[in-house]
Amino acid sequence: MVKKAWAKEIMDSIVERIEETISDTVRGLKVNVVDIEVGKYGGKTYLRITLDRPGGITVDDCAVASELIGQVIDRENLISGSYVLEIMSPGVNRPLKKARDFEMSVGKIARVRIIEPRDGRDVFRGEVTSFDGNVLSMVVDGERMEFVLEEIASARLDPDLPW
Repeated sequence: MVKKAWAKEIMDSIVERIEETISDTVRGLKVNVVDIEVGKYGGKTYLRITLDRPGGITVDDCAVASELIGQVIDRENLISGSYVLEIMSPGVNRPLKKARDFEMSVGKIARVRIIEPRDGRDVFRGEVTSFDGNVLSMVVDGERMEFVLEEIASARLDPDLPW
């Protein structure tokens, strides 16, 4: 378990360094970083950066961002060796990770998974009614519920789709 915690700290440090280094580029593109993920899959190193902006992000936006962000990462030597860079939009089921994500989700439907189950249940889906910086309030099955950020394992938008 200590090894996993140590590896997570290293990955978090790499992600933080990448986010800091690309911040000017991202700001210049007028997009927001939703998520950064670094990992090894099938022997390859992947860097996945999810971007968005109010009104959504296009494929062309992702292509331009990929070119510019790739140049910055290579120039700053943020990832040793070869890697695959993927720039993507968060999609309709966007993850909620940062305070800004939770604030923007008010009035929308979200699915929240908590670390420790409540009444034998660890997944809750409902309308986000408020977020105060540390507590997410939702209406789940007609009942108001609150979740402290530290107890949330994962959260994402989960809209009702027309199909």
